[in-house]
Amino acid sequence: MGYFVPDLPPDNPADIVRMPTFERIRYLATHWVDYGFGTAKKTHVGYTVKVLIEPPR
Repeated sequence: MGYFVPDLPPDNPADIVRMPTFERIRYLATHWVDYGFGTAKKTHVGYTVKVLIEPPR
């Protein structure tokens, strides 16, 4: 899991586009379950810090 680099599927995007629709959905959904939707971990840390530091209204 990357802190600065997102976790993208290991295959070439051109290969993924050529897959049949349901196979592509299954492949990407499985990757999403295992690694999240691809953002770097620093994004999650940034939002957590924002929520903790922001004063209540």
